[in-house]
Amino acid sequence: MRIRLAGPVAVQLHRSGGGPCFGATFSAPFQKHDATIFKDVAD
Repeated sequence: MRIRLAGPVAVQLHRSGGGPCFGATFSAPFQKHDATIFKDVAD
């Protein structure tokens, strides 16, 4: 199975219990992505 991602991809990590969170946006073309790995550098 091949997964195709179309950019941009927005990622947000939220800390349980509140507090600061982290976010990043990644635009295509991505360095590497498949069913188990997403690798890129944030914009």
